[in-house]
Amino acid sequence: TDSDAAQFAGRTTLNSGSATVTVSTVNVKSDSLIYHATEGNANIASGQNRVTEVKTISDGAYFTLGTQDGQAMARNTVIMWEVRRPGSA
Repeated sequence: TDSDAAQFAGRTTLNSGSATVTVSTVNVKSDSLIYHATEGNANIASGQNRVTEVKTISDGAYFTLGTQDGQAMARNTVIMWEVRRPGSA
């Protein structure tokens, strides 16, 4: 992604043919809550209705988002994300 190393929210693209994408940020911790959603409704309209989830968290370095079933996306999909720590506002 094109993001700052200390970013706590942003957008990343899960590319066509890929099942995962890595987001680098020092703000992610092992107990972080990561909110994410696909942007827009293009996926549903095209029949590409895959559920995404957080796959891995590397404390202080990155997290990985991917399709729940492990199957690659058929088209580029923008995912909006936000990292929060438990107890933060």
